[in-house]
Amino acid sequence: LERRLGREPGAARVTDELRALLLRPDLRPAGEAASDRQGMPVGPPLVALTVLWGAAVILLL
Repeated sequence: LERRLGREPGAARVTDELRALLLRPDLRPAGEAASDRQGMPVGPPLVALTVLWGAAVILLL
């Protein structure tokens, strides 16, 4: 679908970016990103989802 729309596939773009970061260390960020630029942590929502899933399974048994 991405090729039909004329876009570069996401996997190819990510692969190119990772390869550039591995082979060209000078392209890496110089310092730590500020907390507002780091994105949302995945751990807490994942734990909540796991607990809800487990409770649903127990209640349905």
